[in-house]
Amino acid sequence: MHRILVVDDLLSHGAALAGLLSCEAWKVDHVETLCEGAEVAIYDLVMLDLHYREENGFEIAANLLEQGIKRVALFTFNPRETDCAWAKALGVCAVLVLPMLRQQLQSEVEALLQPKELGADET
Repeated sequence: MHRILVVDDLLSHGAALAGLLSCEAWKVDHVETLCEGAEVAIYDLVMLDLHYREENGFEIAANLLEQGIKRVALFTFNPRETDCAWAKALGVCAVLVLPMLRQQLQSEVEALLQPKELGADET
């Protein structure tokens, strides 16, 4: 069973997203913020709100990636033109633009949870 962590400082948004992702194949947890020393390494995917009220989602994603968290995705309800380029430069898996239908969201997340194949330039 895959474990997913949804991080959103707006409780209603994060809880709704976690509810949409809940299914028999995934255990989904929701937190409003990542506390110092939070156990994020136990999750197969960490999904972060890109636009926090007081923090920067890109900075949080960069910190998680530096800590060795392999799958970090960002989500936003208000996309900006540069979001995908910044995310790609950081090594973020995806930027999901919400809202989207439950089936589409689950398909996108399922794709993110698949093992990544190594390319010719990766070792």
